[in-house]
Amino acid sequence: PGLPGGAEVSALVADDDDGLWIGTAGDGLFRLEAGRLRALGAREGLPSDTVHALAIDREGSLWVGTRAGLARVRQRPFLTLTSPSTVSGAPTAVLADAGGRLVVGSDDGLDVWSERGAWDRAADLDARLPHRHVVGLAPWPGGGWLVGTRRGLVVLGRDTPPTLPPRGRPLLATSDRHVWIHAGDHVVRVGEDGTSERFDERHGLHDVYNVVLAEDAQGGVWLGSAGRLYRLDGGRIVPSATLPGRSGLPV
Repeated sequence: PGLPGGAEVSALVADDDDGLWIGTAGDGLFRLEAGRLRALGAREGLPSDTVHALAIDREGSLWVGTRAGLARVRQRPFLTLTSPSTVSGAPTAVLADAGGRLVVGSDDGLDVWSERGAWDRAADLDARLPHRHVVGLAPWPGGGWLVGTRRGLVVLGRDTPPTLPPRGRPLLATSDRHVWIHAGDHVVRVGEDGTSERFDERHGLHDVYNVVLAEDAQGGVWLGSAGRLYRLDGGRIVPSATLPGRSGLPV
C-alpha cells in the first residue's frame, strides 16, 4: 500500500540520529528510524500538512518548508518562525549551507537567515536568477549554491559556471561531490567536473516525474517516489520500503 489518500513523497532528509525525515504533499511529516514510522503533522503544530522542502542545519535542527510557512523542529512541539511578512512567498526550497546560513527559496525569489537573527532579502541574488520562482536548492561541491528555477538552473557564488542540464530541480548534494537533479522524466547525477549519469525507469525507478532524494550518515542515497522508498546500491536502484500510512510500519 502507498500513502493515504494518494498522497506523494515530496521531500526527504536524513538526520544525525540515523533517522530519515519524509515530507508528503498533503499528509504531513514522517520520521523513519529502526524500521518504525512516526507521523507528525498539523495536529502537532506543523504550519501545514503539505511539505515542500526539508533541511538539517549544523545545529541539528530540522527546517520544514510548507505551503503555509516555515517551521523549525528541534523536538515536539514545532516552532513556527515565519509569517507572510518575513519570508517572501510560500517556501518551495530550503538549504542550510556549510557556512551556517539558511537559504529559503519561494515563488518570489530567495531569502537568507542572517547571523543577526533576521531575514535578509537577497535582491542582488534574485537579479541573477533565470526566474524568480525557485523550485530547488542545493550546495554546489565547488562552492556556491545551485538554484533551480522555472526557467533554468544557475550556480550562485562561482565565477565560472559549471556545465548543467538546461532545466531541472536540484534535489541533493552528496558527500562524494555530486549533485542530483530532477529533469522531468529522469534524474541526473552531475559531478563537479561536469560528467553526468542518468537514472530513469530502466533502472527500476517508478513515477520518475515525482522523485525526492536524501543521503544518510553512511553516505547511502535514498530516493522517494510514488509512495515508495529506494536505495542506490552500486549504481542500481533497489526498492527498500513502502510507506503504508499514518499508523503503519514500512514493509
